Amino acid sequence: MSVDQTPFIVVPFNRLPSDRCDDPCETRICAERKCIRNRILGVSEAQLEDDGDAMALLNSVGSELNQSLRL
Repeated sequence: MSVDQTPFIVVPFNRLPSDRCDDPCETRICAERKCIRNRILGVSEAQLEDDGDAMALLNSVGSELNQSLRL
């Protein structure tokens, strides 16, 4: 954990669902990353709420704060 004198910040990051499974597959991990780039980052909240697959991925990644968004 950082303190006032350390020149860095620790940021927790949740792993992708395909990365957390017993048999991680690079192809599935890359597909989830691509989905995040194309269908989650940079889209409006309304567009995101209308995209059920993107919302499901977002909710599966976490955090619990995402769970309040409509599916």
